[in-house]
Amino acid sequence: MDMNKEQQIKIDDITFDDVIGGDGVEVQEIETSEEPKKEAESVESVELDSDIEEKEDEVVEENVVEEEDEKVVEEEEEEEEEDSDTIVNEVIKQLGVKLDGKYDDTTDGLVKLSKDVGEKLAEERLDEMFDAFPLVQQHLEYVLNGGDSQQFMRAYDPTTDFDKLDIPEENVRLQKSILTDYFTVKGHDKEFISELLEDYEDTGKLFKKSEAAKDALAKVQKDQRSKMLVEQKEQTLQKQKEQTDFWTSIYDTIDKSKEFVGLQIADREKKKFFNYISKPVQDGYTQRDIDHAQAEVDVKLAIDYLMFKGFKLDEIINKKARTKSARSLKDKIVKNEETIKSARKASKRSKSFDIDDLDLSI
Repeated sequence: MDMNKEQQIKIDDITFDDVIGGDGVEVQEIETSEEPKKEAESVESVELDSDIEEKEDEVVEENVVEEEDEKVVEEEEEEEEEDSDTIVNEVIKQLGVKLDGKYDDTTDGLVKLSKDVGEKLAEERLDEMFDAFPLVQQHLEYVLNGGDSQQFMRAYDPTTDFDKLDIPEENVRLQKSILTDYFTVKGHDKEFISELLEDYEDTGKLFKKSEAAKDALAKVQKDQRSKMLVEQKEQTLQKQKEQTDFWTSIYDTIDKSKEFVGLQIADREKKKFFNYISKPVQDGYTQRDIDHAQAEVDVKLAIDYLMFKGFKLDEIINKKARTKSARSLKDKIVKNEETIKSARKASKRSKSFDIDDLDLSI
């Protein structure tokens, strides 16, 4: 559609005022749902803010933990740096020994370090020796458990070790000896064994039967050795249990008693007294053992005499009290007699008394 030039609207001729002015373009209001939108945004912002706060708290806690960890690491590093400069740690480093304890960089610390290093090296060498010689370990364990060393040596004597015994086919004497040992263990008498050996020899079975006997004896010997070690350990455990039961009984007796054969004991002294008689303080000896060994002869005799008299303290105390009372009465009688004698002497002297000798001056 054609339009005149006057009627044509030029974009450049339209101003901002013409648009918003009274005669300009009418602006229509558009209804919008602002309130619900703000409300939705408000609810959503509360949830987000809560998430933000939680996250911020987590970050703060993580930072605090990291700072504490860093501080601990720094302190440990500082301690390690300080420790690494000590003579003690230099010695440990040079020796190449791992020790659990800490040692002061002093004379006492070096002494303690030397003892611990010595024990550590000894244990390591001992373990190496036990690995190389298990029989030595078994022997030591047997003796430490209270077993007799000679008995162990006899049981493990290589000359009587059936497991390592080699029987030559031509050695008839050895074959008969092994068979004799076997049948003796089985409980047969000499006459029966002799007849049986003759039968084996006549039938050519002596060598084969001796091999079977050797294997059987080797098994019995092995079982006996194992049983010997186990029994010795059981005996040691039994002794330890008896010792524990004994001292437990002693402790209960002390704890529940008020006196021992007339001797009263205070509650505050009971624990000290128990430790005195039961706790080792030097080379396995208790303080009671040491004191008794160092006591004077008359003290030991007094204790032995109490035992000899059946520890009847009441009779001994009463006898001593009667003796003391008798001595006191005797002393009183003697003193009274001396008083009487003195009075008699004074009476005799009064007969030659001269009144002129009396001093009446004030």
